[in-house]
Amino acid sequence: MKRFHFFFLDGFDLDEEGFARARLMISFALVEVLFCQVCFVLHPYLSFYTPRIAFLLPVVLLLSTLFLLRLKTGLHLAIQTTIFCFWISFCVGMYFSGGLLSLIAPWLGLLPLMAFTLVNQKNAFVWAGISLTTFVVFAFVHDNLAVPKAGNVYGALVAHLGLAVVIFVFIQLFHRIRQHLLTTITDRNNKLEVSQEALAARVKEIVDRNNSLEKHWHTLLDISKSRSISFGTLEEALRDITKTGAVSLEAHRVSIWHYDRTSNKIKCLLLYKLKEQDYEKGAELHGEDFPRYFEALLDEEIIPADDAEVDPKTFEFKDNYLKPHNILSMMDAPYFLDGKLGGVICFEHQEHRHWLPEDLLFAKALSDIVPLVIRSIQRRDYEARIRKHKKEVSRLNQSLEERISERTQELETQNQQLAEYAYINSHQLRGPICRILGLVNLIEESDTKEKEMVGLLKASVVELDDVVKKINEIVDTGAVIDRDQLSGWVPSES
Repeated sequence: MKRFHFFFLDGFDLDEEGFARARLMISFALVEVLFCQVCFVLHPYLSFYTPRIAFLLPVVLLLSTLFLLRLKTGLHLAIQTTIFCFWISFCVGMYFSGGLLSLIAPWLGLLPLMAFTLVNQKNAFVWAGISLTTFVVFAFVHDNLAVPKAGNVYGALVAHLGLAVVIFVFIQLFHRIRQHLLTTITDRNNKLEVSQEALAARVKEIVDRNNSLEKHWHTLLDISKSRSISFGTLEEALRDITKTGAVSLEAHRVSIWHYDRTSNKIKCLLLYKLKEQDYEKGAELHGEDFPRYFEALLDEEIIPADDAEVDPKTFEFKDNYLKPHNILSMMDAPYFLDGKLGGVICFEHQEHRHWLPEDLLFAKALSDIVPLVIRSIQRRDYEARIRKHKKEVSRLNQSLEERISERTQELETQNQQLAEYAYINSHQLRGPICRILGLVNLIEESDTKEKEMVGLLKASVVELDDVVKKINEIVDTGAVIDRDQLSGWVPSES
């Protein structure tokens, strides 16, 4: 039956309700066509007053109307045309069968019922008015119509049964279509409720994720302003980072590990346990014990493991690490130093947990803070060393300047002493030496007694030795001597 309906409705873009109205209209038309054909066939036997040919009129009109649907003239126009065809057929039948006394007259009540069902209440009022007007018109022309005598009981039976059958079929079709529409509406309402629930859940999820992102953003902003990050020691900064990560993501354990490329191992710099609010450090994990994990870690990608015991990247930890610490889910985010893997920050949960994209973003952002902290501490250490070295250099420079000044003063003093010594050598010591030389010449040439000459020579030598000893003492002690002092040590040449 649906194929038959689709034959006439092909090309119409109808919703569920429009399609139901079109099907009901087609069913009305087909029932009327079938009834008229039955009356046409039984006409000789039932003594109808209506001419036999009149029963073919609604058949032609209704079938023509149905084929108009193939021309896509519009569903509303087709419905109005169908009702109009019914009205014309009823009027013709009433005219030939006694007007208001005709057995066809009650059929006019079918028109507003069809209009109400196929169109709307307003259109039903219009056709009700047309039906009443038709009754009034036939009342005025009643005297001009041929009123039948006692009618054939079988004709009346067929007419009334026909009306009853049409109304019954109409009620059944209307009920089926109504039930279908109600079922469709119910299904759509259920689907709509499910969609609304899904939409509400999705909206709630989006709101929660937005709130989570906003919370993470404020957390990262706060930790970037933290004094421990900017001015604290490495352990103070790591304490702040691990605790912040655990509280923000509500992870049971958060730890920061350093990767040793030489020995292919990671060492726990600090571990924070949320429930115990306690810190640990010092654990080591070697690459030869967990090759799959280290291979994934060296790929330099974040590792989200919702089920850590079966995840291909973390299942190796099952017996040695996961079960002893009751860890079911974990998420590891690597950090880098100078473009190379520097370590990893690990978020561990003691319940099964699905890590959301915003969780991964937060973990990656938090891991990026670790190398900044390390480089900041190294920079501060370098700056402290530079300041210390600068002070040491400044102190050495000051000491050097003082020593240079002292040495310069000493050199000046020594130069002065050397100059005085040169003066002594050239003037004060010259006298005794000259006398010694003179005595030597006298010894060689004079006839003076040798004993007297030797005594004078010995006195000059003693005098010279005494002057030299005093000069050496002065030089050894670093004292300053002048020419006046030397004049007192050396007797006059006269």
